[in-house]
Amino acid sequence: VFWKDSPGSSLILKQTEYFQPTAQLVALVEASTAHEVVVVTGEAGVGKSTLAAALVRPEITGGGVPPGFAHAVAFLEVTPSLYTLADDLYRQLPRSLPGFAQAEAEFHRSVPRDQREQLDPLVKLILLPLGYLPGEPVVRIVLDGLDRIQTGMRGEVCDALAARPRNVRLVVMARDDT
Repeated sequence: VFWKDSPGSSLILKQTEYFQPTAQLVALVEASTAHEVVVVTGEAGVGKSTLAAALVRPEITGGGVPPGFAHAVAFLEVTPSLYTLADDLYRQLPRSLPGFAQAEAEFHRSVPRDQREQLDPLVKLILLPLGYLPGEPVVRIVLDGLDRIQTGMRGEVCDALAARPRNVRLVVMARDDT
């Protein structure tokens, strides 16, 4: 399981302990297949985190989520900085995405060290290396709790994600007022 060492692993297990597949989950999978970015908003307690957790546990969805649908997940309430977010995703991708290590090596060969050192951790460790995957396979990252991080960090995360390679799809969960 690619997310087993993630800081959010206990949340994933807790959120899906009594999970029953829903029409909303199927609609979310369909939307994420059709669109590069899907944002799920709602009030606290309506099930956004449960949907996020279910996307990385296809074995409990009764076929609602295809195996290998998501490649990394972060619950932002337990990743308090841009570095810890990047580190969380970085530890997951080699387990879920064949070729990530080679893409990362190609990124290091192609981008001079002084340029790499100027990049923020999310761009340097995750987003730019994903652009070096051969054949540009779809890579899906699930981010839960965009509303739960500090406003400054939220801006940094959004700016970094806006510059992602076109093969990177996002599913983002946040409260309505974010």
